[in-house]
Amino acid sequence: MIFGSPRHLRFHTCGDYPLGEINWHIIDPTVRYDGEVFLNSGQVAFFQTAEARDPLRDYGLRPQDMTTHQDIGL
Repeated sequence: MIFGSPRHLRFHTCGDYPLGEINWHIIDPTVRYDGEVFLNSGQVAFFQTAEARDPLRDYGLRPQDMTTHQDIGL
């Protein structure tokens, strides 16, 4: 799940309740899942594939409709 923006990766490193937990924030991460790239430098990897062209064509979308918004609110 992408929370807020794919450019902002947040994960918990220790603790199990508020104020005691520590989390890291990484900007523009590259994330692999089972060896497949899910996020590539903060961009949704699917948007960069040939498969992404099918929804564009099938639903009359523009290429900019399948891009990553760059604003991460920081």
